Amino acid sequence: MKKVATLLFFAVISLALLSACAKPKAKITYLELPRGYKGEIKKIAVLPFESRRLDGRILASEIEAELLQVRVNGRPYFKVVSRADIDKVLSEIKFSSSGLTSEQVELGKLLKAEGLLLGTADVIYSTDMFYRKKKECIETKGSGLIKECVRYEERNVPCQTRFVRLTLVPKLIDVERGEVVYSRRIVKEAKHTYCRGDWREPKSFSELLSEAKTQAIKELIKDIAPYRVTVVAEFIDDDKGVKEKDIFKEAIELAKKGKAREACRLFKGINSRTYAVLYNKGLCMELEGDLRGARDLYFEAKKLKSDVRIENALGRVIERMQKEAQLRELVE
Repeated sequence: MKKVATLLFFAVISLALLSACAKPKAKITYLELPRGYKGEIKKIAVLPFESRRLDGRILASEIEAELLQVRVNGRPYFKVVSRADIDKVLSEIKFSSSGLTSEQVELGKLLKAEGLLLGTADVIYSTDMFYRKKKECIETKGSGLIKECVRYEERNVPCQTRFVRLTLVPKLIDVERGEVVYSRRIVKEAKHTYCRGDWREPKSFSELLSEAKTQAIKELIKDIAPYRVTVVAEFIDDDKGVKEKDIFKEAIELAKKGKAREACRLFKGINSRTYAVLYNKGLCMELEGDLRGARDLYFEAKKLKSDVRIENALGRVIERMQKEAQLRELVE
């Protein structure tokens, strides 16, 4: 009992120390522009990928599912041609997915798609066998389900690492222009090491392949569609010149606990116009999506004091405003 109480005491002290050392921060999430293709193609037909070791139709369906999840301002970013329509047209024409052919462009027109997404996929499986030193229980006491190990021995135990490497080479064809507007070689790996006696079961090759495919598809989506990013920005903890010190300190403590929005409600009630207050209010406006308001407050804070956090915030919000204008052009 005494041992448990001691452990609880140290746990409480550790939490208190972590809270005291924590920095007041806010997590800002926003849409980033596609990293690769930034064009007008919104209606896409995803064709089966060519592969000797994967089911290209299943891979295409998995990509379709992710494309349908992309939303901007609450609305789907893409229109995806149904699998039934694709299969019907493919059964009626001769089609090659290698290179850019007139058949591909013709297929896109028949499907009334603006773009065709297709490509190749390859996967490599391997297993590495080796031995690792590990303590194993060789003597226990007790009976039934309650047993306690009383003697260990270090032994060389057999281990294996299962490894999967997926290479995805997608390409996006602009049907109207008849040209490839995006292509990239995406390589993703997944592996798992298991030794005899481990508490968890070894991952199967199918599980590892699923992990690699998930990563590769996410990379592809980020290349051709807007995606969400999260940045962590720090509030400035400097109450010098602040008349409402109690409110300021309370807001900072809330931000340290990860309650940025609650902290912002308090910062809004502070009338002092120090560089820290102006910056913190700007950060709150950025958190709420008011980029112009945030920019203006950051500028005011910068006039009062030079601080790298203000410079970073100002650069970030100006860049966000420029990208939001480009994003509006993409979705309109």
